[in-house]
Amino acid sequence: MGSATVDVFVETEKQTAAMQTVDGKEVPFITYRSGEKIIIDKLIFEIGGGGTNSAANFSKLGFTTAYFGSVGNDSNGDLAIAGLKQHNVDFIGARVEQLTNYSVILESALLKDRTILVYKGASEHLLFSVVPRISCKLLYVSSLAGESFRTALRVMEERKANGTRIACNPSNYQIEHNREDVIAMLKLSHIVAMNREEAVLLVGDGTDRYLCEKPRSIGPEIAVVTMGSKGVLVHDGAVCLRAYPTPNLQVRETTGAGDCFAATFAGAIQHGQALPDALRWALCNVENHIQHVGAKAGLLTKSELQFAVLRDSRPIMHEP
Repeated sequence: MGSATVDVFVETEKQTAAMQTVDGKEVPFITYRSGEKIIIDKLIFEIGGGGTNSAANFSKLGFTTAYFGSVGNDSNGDLAIAGLKQHNVDFIGARVEQLTNYSVILESALLKDRTILVYKGASEHLLFSVVPRISCKLLYVSSLAGESFRTALRVMEERKANGTRIACNPSNYQIEHNREDVIAMLKLSHIVAMNREEAVLLVGDGTDRYLCEKPRSIGPEIAVVTMGSKGVLVHDGAVCLRAYPTPNLQVRETTGAGDCFAATFAGAIQHGQALPDALRWALCNVENHIQHVGAKAGLLTKSELQFAVLRDSRPIMHEP
């Protein structure tokens, strides 16, 4: 479950990078001159959104996968469904009158990062009344808002009662606007994956271990928190482990990286991998993914990941 979006990746050399102060901190900005007409050097159209990105990832990992979400009854909705089919993902969602979600991703070669302009349309209007009869071993819920978030909570409650394992990947937006509902989501989940910023919003700032341990104490059996250059922590109540990304990796583009990491980790656990190997699966997959352009580009298959993990020598350390 999650959003489906038509993504437009825009690259141009007519940009600069500038530092500005926001809330007392120096942060980088991608800047364009006001009033200027700027020629686009490269334009790429893809299907994105947390729901379809994650679904494509699970399909790559060898799972029979379906996407349940809402898209508009428009040409972009047609594109989203066709994109899912290309990744061997069934569409079991709904077509609604609102326009399909749309994103413009402004790439910065200078900063090796991007700024995303997002239109949230159809993905917020998924009604519980259109939920099909679902039977699944794993339900993965990425970020949703509006009526769709309320529907997701009801589906999670229903599937939890039927023994389905549930993984979730809440967003900053959900936590800021529906914190208590996100806590309810965690109580229904077996696995929760967040980045450090999301964890701080949910449980308050603290040590790295606290930011992993506290969300797990809310309800999930396993909590994973990514911390950028400081690596990733995972806690299952018995152990807390940390692994670091490969140093000096050439990053091409990061859209969909969070979806890739969280879905791969949940998929590895579903395939029976122990925590250290699940971390390796997720890190190897996301590190390959971010060397490509596109929310679904560079995703590895199960056999490719197994081979990559065999060659992966990064240490998995116990967090004190």
